[in-house]
Amino acid sequence: MIHFCGENHSLSSLVEIIRLFIKKKLPFGNREKNHPMDLILTGFSGMALMACLFAILYLLVGIEEKSDKKVWLVLLIVAVWLRIGKSFFYFLLPHISDYGVALGFLGYASMGPLLLFYFRTPKRSQWLPHFIFPLAGTLSIIFYREYAIYWYASCSLSFVAYFSYLIYCQKQQGLAFTSWDNQLLATIISISVIFLSQLFLPTLSLYVAGTGAASLVISIWFVLLLKNPKRLKVEVKPKGYQLDQTQIQTIKRALLEEKFYRNPELTLQGFARQIEIPSYLISAIVKQEFGRSFPKTINHLRIEEVKDTLQEPSSLQLKVEALGYDVGFSSPSSFYAAFKKETGQSPRLYQKNMMYH
Repeated sequence: MIHFCGENHSLSSLVEIIRLFIKKKLPFGNREKNHPMDLILTGFSGMALMACLFAILYLLVGIEEKSDKKVWLVLLIVAVWLRIGKSFFYFLLPHISDYGVALGFLGYASMGPLLLFYFRTPKRSQWLPHFIFPLAGTLSIIFYREYAIYWYASCSLSFVAYFSYLIYCQKQQGLAFTSWDNQLLATIISISVIFLSQLFLPTLSLYVAGTGAASLVISIWFVLLLKNPKRLKVEVKPKGYQLDQTQIQTIKRALLEEKFYRNPELTLQGFARQIEIPSYLISAIVKQEFGRSFPKTINHLRIEEVKDTLQEPSSLQLKVEALGYDVGFSSPSSFYAAFKKETGQSPRLYQKNMMYH
């Protein structure tokens, strides 16, 4: 057994863990089959896998409305399912256990990106780079099993980075979390901490206890989902609804006075959560008040602010690209394209015409 006490032994203990893993004496490796703990570990894994499977089926069948958030949530649960399923692959299908370890890594490494995408739905061109690391690690583990420990350990750093970015978005960019969002976040964080700790547990008994804890966390989360299924339902526009004047003023104040459009990550769903107005009402009110869809209105307001700035003499000393970033554009190319579409000319040409005509 490896002991983690004493400053002089901390580094040597970590090295010993890695050495034992490479020799396949940890739970990832080849041990004597039919060990009593194998049955307990398999049982806990089975419970967690069934809870994940029921949650996936419930989301796909029980909630009929379509939304990006539901898709990302389903994929997130599939990722957890793959990570927990590693033990099943190892104990029930030992002849393909390497593939089980690789698929477990794929699920573990994908949890961070999928959690981020649940809260902030990306553009189609943005999501693929986030899965380079999970795919690279999966292929590496299949062909070079001895490096699996390093890939698994690096997942923790990846997850911390994604979690930190979510907290940053919440505090600095106004990303709103509901009570359900907090419960989901707490569940995924708890599971990730358990998965990380299992890499460094010195005995199989503790490893099994970790799997049992993960199973319990997942089961509790699934019960919470069943108790309040409306949490994930997409807003359905009721027939004959009327636009409320208070809501109209709230939306106009948020866009025109508080300048929510300056947030480069602003989405309709995120905006709806922030001002606590259903997204279908926001779309209807924005269309009525601005004559455009929500995305086009956001770009329009951004360009209008830049146009106002370019009419000031002091703007001659400013970089045009900086103006685009200031109002919420994420890149110079998107800013220039939106400006030309809105005005028919480039920012500098517009500035020149305003200054000398």
